[in-house]
Amino acid sequence: MINRSPLLRGFDEEARDLVVAQMEASGIKIITGVVLDKVEKTEGGFSVHGSDNRDAQYGAVIYATGRVPLTEGLGLEDAGVVLNKNGSVKVDEWSQTNIPSIYAVGDVTDRINLTPVAIREAMPSPIPFSAASRAISITSSSPRRCSPSRNSRAAA
Repeated sequence: MINRSPLLRGFDEEARDLVVAQMEASGIKIITGVVLDKVEKTEGGFSVHGSDNRDAQYGAVIYATGRVPLTEGLGLEDAGVVLNKNGSVKVDEWSQTNIPSIYAVGDVTDRINLTPVAIREAMPSPIPFSAASRAISITSSSPRRCSPSRNSRAAA
């Protein structure tokens, strides 16, 4: 496996190291720090040319280009939404943009670009927004604490 950056960039280092170790233990050779310049179909498979002057032959190639936030042409700038340098939507820990009524989740935020994360981020809150604005903080005698929602903090 040839990759331009460490595998699973952005993930917990210990988890990433474990996955890499398991892949290598199963016989997968991992080479990082190399950008593929060209992949050509040959009679016997594929010829791969890398930025390290690598010329190698492989029977199969899976070429993953990564994910890029596709925000161009959505009119976000016209709405006043702040974008990061890479075009991703800038959000806070609650997925809210600088415009209070606009939220963004998934790859467009360039946080953790995994489908299950985007699905979870997009799940509706169990407290309706109108009720959340009236929510209060409850502290029990046990070590667990119920925190107010973002809207209840704003309303308090």
